Amino acid sequence: MTYDLVIRNGLVIDGAGGEPFRADIAIEGDRIAAIGAVSGEGHEEIDAAGRIVTPGFVDIHTHYDGQAIWSERLNPSSSHGVTTVVMGNCGVGFAPCRPADHQTLIDVMEGVEDIPGIVMAEGLDWSWETFPEYLDALEARRRDIDVAAFLGHAPLRVYVMGQRGIDREPATAADLAEMRRLTREAVEAGALGVASSRIFVHRMKDGGGTSPAQTRRRKSCGGSRLAWPTRMPASSRWCSTSPVCPGARRWIASSTWPRVPAGPSRSASARPMRGRRSGRRRWR
Repeated sequence: MTYDLVIRNGLVIDGAGGEPFRADIAIEGDRIAAIGAVSGEGHEEIDAAGRIVTPGFVDIHTHYDGQAIWSERLNPSSSHGVTTVVMGNCGVGFAPCRPADHQTLIDVMEGVEDIPGIVMAEGLDWSWETFPEYLDALEARRRDIDVAAFLGHAPLRVYVMGQRGIDREPATAADLAEMRRLTREAVEAGALGVASSRIFVHRMKDGGGTSPAQTRRRKSCGGSRLAWPTRMPASSRWCSTSPVCPGARRWIASSTWPRVPAGPSRSASARPMRGRRSGRRRWR
């Protein structure tokens, strides 16, 4: 039998927990057709003697949301054996987004992930507004590895609430209903789920905001950098999961939380709340 590709003589570590073993691997189309002593030939053959052969690694926490738009190579991940990256973590991202809020989301990403704003301003073509359109923009581009994306809480909140979201005002019942509708739309279009963050060091790049609300928020944070749109207790209610995607087979709600200091004043109250919202069965 002839295969598209045969990788020979490699030390296979298959990720199942067993001992490494020497084997050939035959590939036909986009599927592994055989593992072991492969007698058939390949249209292409690779001698992997002295090398390790593994499944591709999935990096579940990355911030290639912008780089996946302007670059075909997702370095450094793709140079280290990663074959799929998950973006949209920590609740940051670039969709959904109205043209008037482009700079706001750039400021959020720069403040949270320290990616230079000038790079994003020049690299993003903003050929989308909704999250499904962002996925279409990703699909239209060539790149060296696969990508998957969360819907970010920050762009969702700003898209629905505008300046009120930026100023971290409480969401109304109508706001929450619209966030759930857009979350359902994103998941049905292909989003892995939704992501948020409550880490205290996650803040926006200042950007020179001088509105009374921004000034109050800045002072309440004890510094010149604005706390970002998801940093308020009431804002996380949107991710009440049961009514969001009743028809979806599976989706994920991901949240980055601060470490809760030990002590009688916080451990008794913060830990059960955190467990309920994360869906964990127990605290560890």
